[in-house]
Amino acid sequence: MVMVEGLLVDCMSIVEATEINSALSKYFTLKDLGDALFVPGIEVKYIRERRLLHICQSQFIERLAERFGQN
Repeated sequence: MVMVEGLLVDCMSIVEATEINSALSKYFTLKDLGDALFVPGIEVKYIRERRLLHICQSQFIERLAERFGQN
């Protein structure tokens, strides 16, 4: 997973990731931060053996509900 100017990029294969990184690096400075575990407001879980990516916004939703008195 790569973050570019606040954009998170995820790929299905290493080959695809390498191609995308090469293309983006022509226009942006890239920094590979490894697997994303938490993006502001989003929890990210990988289940590699099943090829699943689970994205959860429960913390964001809980904070939003609390902010508007719906907790």
